[in-house]
Amino acid sequence: MINVVALATLFWALILATVSFMFLGSSATYSCILGSAIMLINLIGIWFFMKLVFLKKSIALVVGAIIFKYLILGMILWNLAKYQWLQPLGFTIGLSSLLLAVVSSVFYKKFFMKRGPHAF
Repeated sequence: MINVVALATLFWALILATVSFMFLGSSATYSCILGSAIMLINLIGIWFFMKLVFLKKSIALVVGAIIFKYLILGMILWNLAKYQWLQPLGFTIGLSSLLLAVVSSVFYKKFFMKRGPHAF
């Protein structure tokens, strides 16, 4: 399922970047791509830490992974806010690509995976 979410994140990032380029300009598009890339890296980090947690089966590792991941993510977002070229609207649109990917992946799994990929 993580592969479907990652591919859907890339799909939505492409669509959102195209729309932001058409309506908001190139600076917002760069910010949108950066926000989508951060969310994709965040998704890969969640996958890696959960894989490690299930191998080790340690609650302390889960808590440490969550704190470490969000600490790093917070520091990245804090440092990115200092740049002049970063457009907040484009960046927020890029961050929303993961939410759209998760929702579309759930709908894909619910409606197409039960009946087969070619059943309409």
